[in-house]
Amino acid sequence: METKELTNEEKIAALRQIPGLDVSAGLAVIANMEAPYLRILGLFVKNWGTNESKLDEEFCETQDELEGFRTLIHGYKSALGNLGALELAEKAFSLETSAKNNNRAAIEQPLSEFKSGVSQLVAAVERILS
Repeated sequence: METKELTNEEKIAALRQIPGLDVSAGLAVIANMEAPYLRILGLFVKNWGTNESKLDEEFCETQDELEGFRTLIHGYKSALGNLGALELAEKAFSLETSAKNNNRAAIEQPLSEFKSGVSQLVAAVERILS
């Protein structure tokens, strides 16, 4: 049996059911244009696997690489906020602040929770967009 592709409207309705994703906030960032929002969300989903491993690579022992971690997590903070994943964006902000203060002890456990949360979001979105 062939499955029918969801319309943008149907995808948006389904995305609204995902806990932690404020679709209205994400759409507001791009003037309520559904197609660009879905495209950007799809790009985030597509790139998460590669970017998740970069977070681990950047979180290591030297100051320079912690700066790289701070830069990377700053990008996630912005992207997640723009997509409407506001709680995850707030977690990214906390990680960014800890990295800026070179507080490694305050990063390890929250980083694991952050990655888990983003992975759950990505899996939920992927089921709708694919």
